[in-house]
Amino acid sequence: MKIDIKDLKEQVTNLDFSAKPEEIGFDGEAVFDGPIKVSVEVHDMSERYRVIGRVSAEATLACGRCLRQFKVKLASEFDIVHVKDSSEEEGEIPPGETDELAMEGDIIDIGEDVRQTILLELPMNPVCGKKCKGLCHVCGSDLNKKKCGCDEPALNKPFAGIKNILKKK
Repeated sequence: MKIDIKDLKEQVTNLDFSAKPEEIGFDGEAVFDGPIKVSVEVHDMSERYRVIGRVSAEATLACGRCLRQFKVKLASEFDIVHVKDSSEEEGEIPPGETDELAMEGDIIDIGEDVRQTILLELPMNPVCGKKCKGLCHVCGSDLNKKKCGCDEPALNKPFAGIKNILKKK
């Protein structure tokens, strides 16, 4: 996803992109259902170019509790300033040391910006629903479908130890 600044005709230019996940560098974080769509506004501010982007995609994730596959819609935004690489003037802060990114020549590559935006949008611990019960730790059956009949661990019965003390008396 590259933008050639020579093609920018106006102060604000709107562009739309569509890319396969592998083109952006995704290799297993999630399974995407179709292309990643990006809509950007490029603001020409002389030697700086502000890129405001909106990213959307659909992905299939595995639930962290029950391992079932579920679909999630991802939508997020980014706002990054790219600076044309020019000779530094005395006292000027280099682009790499600020919130601005240096450009290579006349090309703005937003591929990594899009990739990082989607990575931040992916849940760290995906769960198919708030009421997901997960898997039984003993037999592995899906507790959302049926109760398995395995004994609950002592961890879920905080006063189980008192029962043993009472038996001894």
